[in-house]
Amino acid sequence: MKMENRQSDSSKTEPYASRLREERVRVEPHQGKFCARIGISRNRQSFFENGEREMRSEYLELIARHGLDVSYILTGQRGGDRLDQRESMLLSMFRALDDISQCTILLSGMRMAPEGAVHFTPAAVVEQIVAAVQGVGGVGPAAAGTVHESQPEFKAERDV
Repeated sequence: MKMENRQSDSSKTEPYASRLREERVRVEPHQGKFCARIGISRNRQSFFENGEREMRSEYLELIARHGLDVSYILTGQRGGDRLDQRESMLLSMFRALDDISQCTILLSGMRMAPEGAVHFTPAAVVEQIVAAVQGVGGVGPAAAGTVHESQPEFKAERDV
């Protein structure tokens, strides 16, 4: 009986591996910290970054949830806006917060941002808070992707 060799031909995975490493360094320069955050061993991550293992869909989904641009890793083309390390850290923390905490951060950010830099109103954030308190839904992890008719759609866009 022939054992399946799970190692890949590194010539096929090399372009992906180098872009994976580039993306991981952009999000978290320390490989050990990155591995602890996503819950895999450092050896496994090294195998991926060295092209010794093929990345499967489960792994790609995992790293996408932690801010890596999977589109770029697979195609070499950037998908959408690229977040720098601080933006990625802020987004990860924001997503981990409950609805009311997220709304508090939005209100605080509105007060600190230069005039015209955000494109939603305090009233829209307050409506999100009311919806969260009433259990209608909101902007937090539990309601990700959920939009209710009673909730205004809003998103902050940075002026470039």
